[in-house]
Amino acid sequence: MTSEITRRFASVDDLRANSQSVRVDQLANFYFKLPQPMLPSAIDARLFGDGSYFDSTLEQALVSDQRTKYAKIADDRRRYWFRARLDGLVMQFDDSLSLRADQHERFSTLLLKEIRIPSQFNGDESDYTRLFEQIYALDVAKLNAIVDGPQIEQLKYQIEIHKKALKQL
Repeated sequence: MTSEITRRFASVDDLRANSQSVRVDQLANFYFKLPQPMLPSAIDARLFGDGSYFDSTLEQALVSDQRTKYAKIADDRRRYWFRARLDGLVMQFDDSLSLRADQHERFSTLLLKEIRIPSQFNGDESDYTRLFEQIYALDVAKLNAIVDGPQIEQLKYQIEIHKKALKQL
C-alpha cells in the first residue's frame, strides 16, 4: 500500500508541475478537464475508503467495542451517501421528466424501497453507476404507475441514454 501512497504523491507532483505552466486565466479550464481519478473525492475514496491501507490499519488498531462503534459510524456514513446520491438521481429525473410534487415523492419513495445500498459505496462517480444499474432492473409497471403519457417515453429515453453511457465506461 505504500506504493499506492507514493504513486498518489507522484501524481500530485505531476499535476502541480503541469498547472504551473498554465496561465492563471486558464486554470479553471485546466482543472475542469482533469480526469476523474484526480478529483479529491476519488482520491479520498481510494486512500481512506473500504479496503484501503488506512482502513486495514484502523481495523487492527481498534479494540472490539471501538470496532463496533466505528462500523456503525461507517454504516451511517454509507447510508447518508446513498440517500444523497439517490436524491441527486431523483432530481436528475425530475429535471428531464418535469415531475409533479406527488410524482417526485412517489418516485423517491419507490427508489428508496426498491434499491439496495451497494456493499462498496465510496462517495465517487462509480456510485451512480451502481445505482443506475439497479434502476434499470426496476419493474416497468411500478414506474408506469408513477409517470404518465409523455413522461414514460422520456423516462425510457433517459434510461437508454444512461445504459449507453455505462457501456462506454
